[in-house]
Amino acid sequence: MNRFLLGSIGLALSALTVPVNTLASAGDGDQNVVKHYGYTATDKFIECAKRGFGKNIAYSPALRSGPELADIPCPGDAAALRNLLKEKGISEFETADCVLLVPSAFVNAKPGDPYYQVRIQWKTFKVITDIHAAKLEDEGAPELSEAEAKAAGEAALKNARIPPVVPPSEPTSGDEGIIKLELAIRKVKLAANAPEAIIAVITQTDSFEGNARMIYEEIRDGKYHVVWDSPIFSAGTIELMDVNGDGWKEIVIRAQEMRVRDSYSKLVIFDHEGHELTRQQACDPGGISGEVCPIGTNDEISFGPNESGPRQINAGEVYLFTNGIYVSEQKESDQTKVRRQAAQDNLRGLKLLRAGKFQEAGAKFSLAATGDRSNPEYVNNLGFAEFKARQYDMCAELFREAIELDPTRAVAYLNLADALQEENARINRLEIGQAYAKYLELASSSKGAPDVKKKLDDLPPLSPADRESFTFIDAVFSDIKGRKDLEQSKYAEALSAFLEAANHFPFNPKFLNDVAIVYCKTGKPQEALVWLNKAIVRDPQYGSAYLYIGDANSQLKRFAQAREAYGTYLQLDPESDRSLEVKKKLDALPPL
Repeated sequence: MNRFLLGSIGLALSALTVPVNTLASAGDGDQNVVKHYGYTATDKFIECAKRGFGKNIAYSPALRSGPELADIPCPGDAAALRNLLKEKGISEFETADCVLLVPSAFVNAKPGDPYYQVRIQWKTFKVITDIHAAKLEDEGAPELSEAEAKAAGEAALKNARIPPVVPPSEPTSGDEGIIKLELAIRKVKLAANAPEAIIAVITQTDSFEGNARMIYEEIRDGKYHVVWDSPIFSAGTIELMDVNGDGWKEIVIRAQEMRVRDSYSKLVIFDHEGHELTRQQACDPGGISGEVCPIGTNDEISFGPNESGPRQINAGEVYLFTNGIYVSEQKESDQTKVRRQAAQDNLRGLKLLRAGKFQEAGAKFSLAATGDRSNPEYVNNLGFAEFKARQYDMCAELFREAIELDPTRAVAYLNLADALQEENARINRLEIGQAYAKYLELASSSKGAPDVKKKLDDLPPLSPADRESFTFIDAVFSDIKGRKDLEQSKYAEALSAFLEAANHFPFNPKFLNDVAIVYCKTGKPQEALVWLNKAIVRDPQYGSAYLYIGDANSQLKRFAQAREAYGTYLQLDPESDRSLEVKKKLDALPPL
């Protein structure tokens, strides 16, 4: 799945109205909140667009504007939303029940333009979706009628996210572009005492990319309720197997990626709660793609016996089930080697950057940031390489991340302001001014300070609406204020500051986690868990959240859950400053 492939325009497709003869899909008032694993800033913007237009939204990941658009308050109506899209260079195609959003560069391309060969040449579009019952090679799988499958499919299309799909650049028929989807519905029973459930997998049948998403539904009171949907994965074969020895069957997906000289095997495993048991370390830096992080190998993948607990996975090397996730047996107990390699990659990136090889430099900086995502220098350098490659929306998000990691890093503010200037100076002018001002505050005696001061002075005056905006920089410093209040046990003030940041940027796991810390400190573990669960949905690898999930469950005397959460924290961040403290908490729990 190459999300940078030129012309790979993905669509989140509209729900289809299908007849329901048996079980009905849950109505809006009946449908519980869906857990979206691999949730991205683009997903957040699509939710906004869906509300604004009052229709389902089809969109292109080629927009690459989700993170930047997600920082803007959601327009209140379709007219305001259209104005925003026009300013951002996004074209729209509208049908009776769906709006398609694509970069204008793909619509207005002329001979000689980069996207001319993959330009959109059709005038209208249509989605054809095949919803059908599918079978599993499982003797205990319940039967599913086509009527039940269509009802479950309707619930999935209405309440879950759809994976990216690739529309034709040329008309499929006349002036119309047609996209064909398959929604395969399977009824499952994952444990002896578990109720019947639905796993639905949606893929595009006329695309070589094979992007898929799984949707898990429960049947309650005669209605289908979507419980969770997965990150994007490569379509493949599906089987059920109890891999971790807990008495529940997990959902096992095997996929093959064909290469020029060989093939590459991928393995993804989800449990019934949607957790990705095979997720590997930091394979999706920054959570931009919203994809799975599978176990992969050029060899055949097989499972060991399940006689005395979790199965081992043989995939070129041995993977063992440790603290809720599969980890390579050969993985070092410490991160010293990884961080040393990250430092070397960063140095190679700097050398390539100085030589003007921005794409190659970006690849090295990406490796460095993947190896040590806590290092603001690596994240900032990756952002600078993206800036040089004119990927302004992506680099702005990286500079914001560097600022979040180190709010005193002056150069990150300068880079952020310059990126926002290039992206859209009018919409971003408040944050541009804040970033330049913060740079001057932190680096007033630098050689570049006079030039930055001139840039700041040349900015147009702010409008009243600008002054009322709340930017990411505001959120960072609201969070810093909350931290200071927390250190002084000013819990009400800390909670207010953290909530201000979290409510404006609800896709940021750090802000969500900080709200939960206050609730843990003030003896409100249930409230803490609400925010902590939001944090790990946004980023399943966010270690700090598991620490406080452990604390909250310990306060509630749910010691098994506390033990699991503390173990996950240690697996994700074994060398953190708090690892010894967490080990002591783990040892202090009552025995199972």
